[in-house]
Amino acid sequence: MKVFRVALMAVGLAACGQTIGQVSTMTDQQAIALAKQRITASLKDPDSARFGEFERRTHQLGIPNDRVCAVVNAKNTFGAYTGMHYVAYRLDNNIVVEGENAGFLCNGN
Repeated sequence: MKVFRVALMAVGLAACGQTIGQVSTMTDQQAIALAKQRITASLKDPDSARFGEFERRTHQLGIPNDRVCAVVNAKNTFGAYTGMHYVAYRLDNNIVVEGENAGFLCNGN
């Protein structure tokens, strides 16, 4: 399974080959699928992920900032669900953002 994830990440990295501050040429559906893979892989217990809505946003404060925002609930190290919270996946630099920064990316204009 880990070999499959590594191969999948390599393909995704090639698809995200863009510079920071540019909007990807991927469709919204492709961007959301990639974001879901990356977010799931970043969790302590990937199989426990329960996703809410996904939304792709391409600009923030008039500046290109291509990201996918999602709401997710997943188990932590203790095996307890943490509650729904924002997670953002930055398409321009292949980073999953959590916590306050994800809230800013997902709620900021």
